[in-house]
Amino acid sequence: MKLAAEKPVSLHRATLVAIALVGLMYCVTLAGLPVDSFWVTDNENKYLQMESILKQNYTDYSILWLGQDTDPDFVYQPMPGLFSKVRDGKLYSIFSPVFATISTLPYRVFGHAGLFLIPLIAALAALMGVSRVAGGVGPAWTVPVAVFLAGASSPVWFYAVTFWEHTLALAFAVWSTRFMLRFVRLARRPDLIRSMALGAAAIYLRDEMYVFVAALMITVVWHNSRAWFSNLAVMGATVGATLVPLWVFQNWAIGEPFGFHVGEHVLAGTDVVGHLRQRYEVVYNLLIASSASSLVSWLCAAPFVVLALWRPWVDRAKWILPAVSIVVFVVSVLVLAGQLTADSRLEWLLQSNGLFAAAPFLALALVRTDSSNSVRTVALRRLLAVYVLLHVLASPVIGSRGIHWGCRFLLVVYPLAAVLAARNLGAWVNAYGRGWPAATLVLPLLMSLAMQGYSVHLLSAKKEYSHELNLAIEDRTEDVVISGVWWGPHALHSVFFDRPVFYLRPDRTIDQLSAKIYSHRGPSTFTLVAQPTSPDPSLPRISDGRLNFFWLQMFGGDFGQDE
Repeated sequence: MKLAAEKPVSLHRATLVAIALVGLMYCVTLAGLPVDSFWVTDNENKYLQMESILKQNYTDYSILWLGQDTDPDFVYQPMPGLFSKVRDGKLYSIFSPVFATISTLPYRVFGHAGLFLIPLIAALAALMGVSRVAGGVGPAWTVPVAVFLAGASSPVWFYAVTFWEHTLALAFAVWSTRFMLRFVRLARRPDLIRSMALGAAAIYLRDEMYVFVAALMITVVWHNSRAWFSNLAVMGATVGATLVPLWVFQNWAIGEPFGFHVGEHVLAGTDVVGHLRQRYEVVYNLLIASSASSLVSWLCAAPFVVLALWRPWVDRAKWILPAVSIVVFVVSVLVLAGQLTADSRLEWLLQSNGLFAAAPFLALALVRTDSSNSVRTVALRRLLAVYVLLHVLASPVIGSRGIHWGCRFLLVVYPLAAVLAARNLGAWVNAYGRGWPAATLVLPLLMSLAMQGYSVHLLSAKKEYSHELNLAIEDRTEDVVISGVWWGPHALHSVFFDRPVFYLRPDRTIDQLSAKIYSHRGPSTFTLVAQPTSPDPSLPRISDGRLNFFWLQMFGGDFGQDE
């Protein structure tokens, strides 16, 4: 039977109001944050990468480091570990230069404030995509609910106001999903091509989007097995053609067509057996972690795991969804309490950013209703399941942890799951009305919103600290900067291009570094930035408050004739 052409879903007034309200929340958030500071090392690294590209007039994509003449062997280079690559006598960021390059455009016009335009606009574009996905999956009145859940009750809020490429990749991925869902219903080849091209465009920003595109392909083949070969050929050709410019650009800019990040974190990883042994840790980090205690994390994740395996039909028994909402509410209160009472909120966050921890509403997406077997709803559920499964199978351990809010590596799951959650809420309300049990359904939604509010508080605290730290280093007049902590050179981004910045590795001594600096520069003064085991009470401590992670002390000194 030939299906009728899909009627376009209009962005009706309530949906536009929801998008505008979320956009206003983002703008108010940005207005209250310092624009000249960043969240963590990843963002600072991308900023230094962007500034280097600008200062070298788009002709050289390496990091412009003023200490290179002093240290041509890069022993004390300022981007150690997993954040850089030295090649052909140049220092490169480990990250693809694509986002840094496009970010130069608003930065040149608006300065530091311009750095947040792309994440903000991309987040709103993603929400428009969510409205289209939701309009094709559920009743019209659930569309603004899905938009608000995705934009205000998930980590999308955090990344919409952070200098990062996440929301731009997210926008491409969400719109790619929209066209994939239309294809599985109508089998129109142009929709398939659009879906694959947009999915491949997301790869320009984030490496994990390779996995997402693979999940899209599997979902398409799953739903149209008769034409699997021709569809696979079209998908492969579209993705390949879209990615060729990326590979050419990266090969020209950094000498690595697939980027250093893929090569260093994925392709150069452990052997197959070692990789498989790491799967538990990856699953725990990506999905389960919500506490510094693994036992507490598993207990808090248990309701979500049970729902994912059980997938109950909530419109066949009135009590199921209210019971789920109450249990998830209690669990999320415990998770947030752990965050609020931690001695070091960032140390706690490092151990508690699994998928479920930051968005309790996900529980509502894991259930089923009698009306949830439409082809697009089934395809959306399968896409999310396949993507999560492929990701936990492919991800290296290093790609499953970090100081970030929510599970940023699976960020696309949140807005797409919001569509399913809104749809399930709508089905339950249609079946049982709006009595007192319906009020319980609001509980996980309120806690999800509270979680995002807490994330903005963390972001504000960290950016305020970073702002103060850079004011302190700018006031110093010494010739060079030496950092005793690996993240220090990134954190001191405001002086990175004004004076040489070195990282004193644990296997080197200050005497070795001072001898090298003295031999090249002669007598010099230096600022040593460190986290001493026993802080000097006579020196000011630049504190990050309850974050209790990035605090520093600064010491002045000189390399004199006797050195």
